[in-house]
Amino acid sequence: QRQGLYLLFFKITFNLITAFMLWLFHKLHHSYEASADSCNLLALVVPPAIIALFSGGMGVREEAWTFSELLEPLALIPQYIVCYRASKVRPA
Repeated sequence: QRQGLYLLFFKITFNLITAFMLWLFHKLHHSYEASADSCNLLALVVPPAIIALFSGGMGVREEAWTFSELLEPLALIPQYIVCYRASKVRPA
């Protein structure tokens, strides 16, 4: 029973945070600098997808889990590239 309540709380919190982030993306779209965003997302997504497909998982659910585990360490690379190339950086 406790685990069910925890999972419900976690899912609601996760969805609220995601909705808030999407609202912020919409609200702050003017601050996006496209010239600094040059990360090749296919180069980050395709190798984990191929590895997940051939990992021997039993079904789509396990393959999706493997894909997410492989993709997670790469998730911040596009943000690092944008921060590195950004012309307007806030002082520390």
